[in-house]
Amino acid sequence: MVINQETHTPEFAGTKKNQALAGKAFEILRSRGMFMSDYSPIRVPAEVLTAFLVEQEDVKASDVAKAIAENPNVFATATVDDTDYVLTTRTGKAPVSNDAASTHSLSARFMTPEPKPIRPPRPAPVRVRVDPNWATYSVPEFVDYDEDAYLDFPEEDETDEVVVIAEPEIVAEPAAPAIVAPDAVVAASPVVADEPVEAATAIEPEHVEPLPAVAAEAEVVEPVVEPVTEEVPAVAEVAPPVAEPAPAVTQPVTDPVRAGQDFSGTDEAALAAAIEAQLAEDTRIASFAGQWMPEDRVARLGRNDIRRIKEYITEQEQPLTDGTLAQDIL
Repeated sequence: MVINQETHTPEFAGTKKNQALAGKAFEILRSRGMFMSDYSPIRVPAEVLTAFLVEQEDVKASDVAKAIAENPNVFATATVDDTDYVLTTRTGKAPVSNDAASTHSLSARFMTPEPKPIRPPRPAPVRVRVDPNWATYSVPEFVDYDEDAYLDFPEEDETDEVVVIAEPEIVAEPAAPAIVAPDAVVAASPVVADEPVEAATAIEPEHVEPLPAVAAEAEVVEPVVEPVTEEVPAVAEVAPPVAEPAPAVTQPVTDPVRAGQDFSGTDEAALAAAIEAQLAEDTRIASFAGQWMPEDRVARLGRNDIRRIKEYITEQEQPLTDGTLAQDIL
């Protein structure tokens, strides 16, 4: 705890009147910066300081300004926002600016970056010398005769070629006139042609004039009938009728009616055991600790859940029930 505080009174220059005014001004500034450090600048507006001294000491404002100007070692003046201030310190010396040099500050380095390094000249590339014998080298010619023959083959026309097979026409040769009996009647048998024709016309048999009778010893020649072609009109084939399937009738499927069973006389323990045995065989039902739930609704435990359960049991240092684990962790 500081009991006594030493104060230093500086020496002032000028006339005695100006020295007294300078001393009064210094006392006012030092009382304002009582709790400041020795070298912290104490700042007071010059207008306020002059008005106070004019009112208390009954002096002129010009005398106060002259007394401050004659002691530059004690007082300093500064202008901030068009306002003049008088500055001093508790040691009685004019404050000195302690602003650090900003030549190496970050903002200065960003504003004035260092010049880029000069890239050294690139040496000229060395050209590889080539053996002059390579300039006269000739590549042997490899000929593929099969490929040349394929390339010389004329290109196939994209149009489709239609091959028409002409069937030879059958021309009926006229038969020589035969000697027939006068009572012989020529009957023509119809012959069906292979190809149908739209309009069918019947050809009447030619009438053969009877020749004069020959002696009985003459050989009887059988008449030769000229084949007559009779065209039969084409008959369009009629497709057999297709039987349409009868429409299918959907009948609702009804579950068979099962007769109910009376379990009023059955023991509850036996009934519970039968239900438990039936559910245990069903893979769609999950059981745990006497509780049953559909398999698709059972929550799955991952590795993180198992790790948290293990850490919780290790932390409690005692065995825990399933209900406690489900309530505290899950």
